[in-house]
Amino acid sequence: MFITRSATTFSRVHLNPLDAVVRAFRVVDLALKVRRERRELAALDDRMLADIGLSRSLVHEESARDLLDLPPERIRRERF
Repeated sequence: MFITRSATTFSRVHLNPLDAVVRAFRVVDLALKVRRERRELAALDDRMLADIGLSRSLVHEESARDLLDLPPERIRRERF
């Protein structure tokens, strides 16, 4: 069973075991992609960050996030 949040209500979605495993792998795959993107962003110099409208402190905050702390829009885009 997987609990999803839609707006302010929670609903239970029953997944068969194989679907649950596939979904877990997809979440981990996305988490690793996001972590790689955060590291690449942190590797940019201040001039490059300024060119794209980001500050070093914002990038530091983003790169310090936990592995599974994923942006909600990325999760929605992946449609788990």
